[in-house]
Amino acid sequence: MKIFNGTILTGDGQVYPNGCVSFQDGRITALGPMRAGEEVSGEDYDAGGGYILPGLVDPHCHVGSGPEAVGSTEYSELYDPLVPHYDAADAFLPVDPAIRKALRRGITTVVGGPGSTALAGGQLAAFKLNGAYAPQACIKRACAVKFALGEAPKSAFGGRGRAPGTRMAAAALLRRILDETRACLDTGKTPSAACKAMLPLLEGKIPAHIHAQRADDIRFALSLAEEYHFRVVIVHGQQSPQLIEEMRRVGAGVIFGPLFFTSRDMESDGISFRSPEITRKAGILTAVCTDACPGLSSVQLLPTTASLLAREGMDPMDALRCVSLDAARLCGIENRVGSLAVGKDADIAVYDRFPLELTARVRAVFVDGRRAAL
Repeated sequence: MKIFNGTILTGDGQVYPNGCVSFQDGRITALGPMRAGEEVSGEDYDAGGGYILPGLVDPHCHVGSGPEAVGSTEYSELYDPLVPHYDAADAFLPVDPAIRKALRRGITTVVGGPGSTALAGGQLAAFKLNGAYAPQACIKRACAVKFALGEAPKSAFGGRGRAPGTRMAAAALLRRILDETRACLDTGKTPSAACKAMLPLLEGKIPAHIHAQRADDIRFALSLAEEYHFRVVIVHGQQSPQLIEEMRRVGAGVIFGPLFFTSRDMESDGISFRSPEITRKAGILTAVCTDACPGLSSVQLLPTTASLLAREGMDPMDALRCVSLDAARLCGIENRVGSLAVGKDADIAVYDRFPLELTARVRAVFVDGRRAAL
């Protein structure tokens, strides 16, 4: 099958006017300018002069694990602050109403899982929005370990009379489980379930995605990564532009969002659509997310967020990378999704006009080469 008669934006900077993308068995087999006289069949899709681009990627949300219609908090652990062995794939619901909303906006992959109540909340996983349950929807289990700093774990547990009630307690508890995991690596001791889930982090196989917003919490996250020699991605990171040199030294990435919030308190102060351009220009791998979950934010705002990055001065192609290829790279799934290339998954969105125009509409979405119902 092929999609033809549209401008292809590959997601990695290449543009093909009047392009054509061919795919078979869920993988892209060819793409580029449409050849003169190239044959098309009735099953092929005519983009009608619109834009053909990779399905968008939300690198941090709770779509599927916190269903909108019931206001579920399945993704937020409230009884134990150290549960890195909890697995997002065990809580994925493919009939979450948010999934249809995502597809209608050209989003085909989400990275979801634990919320920010627990200090070590569990394993994030990447899911295709293909209508399937976790075994078929998940393209990468344990793509990161989720940590959380700041007010969220303090309020969740301190309010119940349990640690952490302070930032000092949070730091001590995280160091304790990291020390236990490192001891298992050094001695060969049989790890607990929690430490076993942390081993890939200290072995350099996966990063930690750390919820941190205030500059002091971000700085602590970076120092923890240096101390224990693991890769780190700062999630939310409102005040990360204040720590450019530290982030570059550690090699940290950052996922901003949701950017539609107001500054409700000191922790959320600094939210700005200009921040992603600051970190991107500084050489820090940058993406944006919606953090979609009931009562907080909608996944539908992902392309709108990218549009507003461009309005604030980011090159439109770079803004698209923040919700496609760079988002995928920060989650370790760029070999499958995030750009259009031969051999990659045939996850494709067709827009009627340039996708960052606020009036742009999705004409069709293909996930694993199959057209999704919108």
